[in-house]
Amino acid sequence: MGKKWFGFGFSREQIDFLKKFPLFFFIPYFAIRLFDWTFLTSAIAAFESSALAALGYANERFGSIILAANASGGSEAFDLVVDCSGAVMIIMFLALYYATGDFAGKKNGKGKTLKTSKPRSPWIYLPLLFVFNLARILVTLAVGLSFGAFALQATHFVLWFVDSAVVVACWAHAKHIKFG
Repeated sequence: MGKKWFGFGFSREQIDFLKKFPLFFFIPYFAIRLFDWTFLTSAIAAFESSALAALGYANERFGSIILAANASGGSEAFDLVVDCSGAVMIIMFLALYYATGDFAGKKNGKGKTLKTSKPRSPWIYLPLLFVFNLARILVTLAVGLSFGAFALQATHFVLWFVDSAVVVACWAHAKHIKFG
């Protein structure tokens, strides 16, 4: 066992991860706030507006804002910001990927050599995460328009956990990690 931190024993690899992950996640996370992402959020809003219209939801788009008719006869305004773009999912995935080492040829806790391949390129997962995020936004907006603000917030909350599971699944697949 490696060092003890706050009374917990961690291996050298775990300590290395705990040092790297916050840097690899929080620096890009805060850095994206320094730039104007209107071109991206407007493009996403255009896609979502078209998808909502195809599903029968009357709406108008103004830049990154979608104004749509809800089920109760009123209207809702949705402002798609950079956090809606999938950037946070992608940053989290890349932070996990680069904060964890290469497990090929390493020993497990029982002294046996892990039989894994070299990690897959992280870049092949980014389009998948982006497309998943587009579907997540569409589901969230459609639920909100159909069932109201509470349902929208509940869906948004639940889908953040689904987002996290998708990110972890992509990371595990890229690094050839098997759970269980």
